[in-house]
Amino acid sequence: MPAATILYMTGTGNTWSAVSAIAQRLSARGWAVESIEIRKGVKIPTGDFEGDLLILSFPVLAFGMPSLVRSVLRGLRGKGYDAAVFATWGGAATSSLWQAAGFLRRKGFRVVATGGAAYPFNWTQMLAPTDDATSRSMTKDGDAEARRFADALVRSAETGTVSVRKTPAAIILLGETVWWLYAVIGRFALGAVFAADERCTACGACARDCPAQAIVMASRGGNRRPRWRTRCQGCNRCINMCPAAAIQSSPLRAVVHLTVNVALLILSVIGLNRLSASVAFPAYVSIPAWIVAFIMTVIYLSRLQFVALEPVLFALEGLPRLRRRIGKSWTAAFGRNSSAGFASRADKKFTPRR
Repeated sequence: MPAATILYMTGTGNTWSAVSAIAQRLSARGWAVESIEIRKGVKIPTGDFEGDLLILSFPVLAFGMPSLVRSVLRGLRGKGYDAAVFATWGGAATSSLWQAAGFLRRKGFRVVATGGAAYPFNWTQMLAPTDDATSRSMTKDGDAEARRFADALVRSAETGTVSVRKTPAAIILLGETVWWLYAVIGRFALGAVFAADERCTACGACARDCPAQAIVMASRGGNRRPRWRTRCQGCNRCINMCPAAAIQSSPLRAVVHLTVNVALLILSVIGLNRLSASVAFPAYVSIPAWIVAFIMTVIYLSRLQFVALEPVLFALEGLPRLRRRIGKSWTAAFGRNSSAGFASRADKKFTPRR
């Protein structure tokens, strides 16, 4: 009996739904299937892979594969075994399939298939999610595509055929640029604007369910509230699955971070200009060096900013006036979106407390 191991990361259940469809179809075709969710605290296979096929599945975040997937699987070795990639997206695959296939090849796997499907849009942190009727229709179509992908994997195992999607070079360049910016700065910035409003019941569901363990429950103004750390992947599970819909994007936080970041950019330019003026290098050396130094300085100071400002902002939010203002967010009027079966599974763990 052929055996498949599915390693998947999911935010709001789209990838979980796709993986369930793939696992059910492979099981019906006589395969032994093991599905493991990629998240902090869960034991993930390391060392030499054992099995006939590895399937890697994840949501496309900022045109690419989530950083958590890369970090958690760094100890896995393919040893020439077959692997496949199935991604889920709210917009398009962009460079995610190419990126994941390359990652697996560097791990020593032979990539035999790549594919994916569109599922409900759930970037609720910035934009309104897909409505319920559309979500059900998209999930149904996405699951059907996942089952077709499973059938293709069975044919590949039987005939030795390879079905890897080709990604145009321009899409790869665009996707890798956006993904890199998101991985080194973007996801830290997005995590820094999350906040819980007055509807928060301190149930701790967001902290328990965060795949990256990026949320901790901390005391603020005499109450326990969630606090986001720089591990945030931007998967939007917390904002979509909060039982009280209390998690918002805070405009106040965004303005503070943007103001500080602009100030740091100005200071970086001034400091680097003074430094370059004091060193006599030819233009063909000093200009590229200035650009590299500027990029590295901005990345370092921006990430330091998110770490250093967080305790200050979290403490200030304990003040009654700021506590009320923080709930005045455009996201408070949005609906929330997660796969029905995945949501009901998570709801069982919710035990509200004060």
